[in-house]
Order: sequence, then structure tokens, then C-alpha cells
Amino acid sequence: KRGGSHMKAVLKSDEYIQCSRDQIATRLEHEVVILNTYSGRYYTLSGVGVAVWELLQTPQTSHTLHEAILKGYNVSAEQASQDLTTLLGDLYHAGLITQQ
Repeated sequence: KRGGSHMKAVLKSDEYIQCSRDQIATRLEHEVVILNTYSGRYYTLSGVGVAVWELLQTPQTSHTLHEAILKGYNVSAEQASQDLTTLLGDLYHAGLITQQ
């Protein structure tokens, strides 16, 4: 896991998270391909990552994202929290999401 304290900063439940302006994304069947227009790097999301990315098109809190995962997938609250922390941390460090 990368970033340590930065990942926790992303997950403050009272702050909103959304897709960065420095990206272009498209859905290809069961994946989302994202280009960071600042760095020129491409990223791919699949599975629950696609659902989270689609929710992040509008500002969301980590709490609302967590609740959506619990409602849409057969996963424990602890596993959903761990997976979401990792995903949001990776997206944040890749410059694909911002917090408000």
C-alpha cells in the first residue's frame, strides 16, 4: 500500500471526493479506462472499481461510497472499507480524484 497518511486524508467522512478535472475516462464493456491528462498515464478499473468510478462523477463522501458497495456487493463492511481505502488511495495518488 502506498501513501500512508495521504490515503487517510482522502477518506475523511466529512469531505467530498470526486473525479479530477485532469482525466478522461471511457467505459469498455466491464472496465473503465482512464487517462490522466497531466501525466499521460493510463489506468484501468474493473469490478467494484467501475461502480465507484461512476459514483465519483459527482461529489461523494467515503461513507456514501462505502454504503453503495455494501448494498451492491456481497462483501463484509470491513472488507468493503479496506478495499475502498486502497482504491481511493490509489486513485488519489494517481491524480484521478480530488477532495473538496
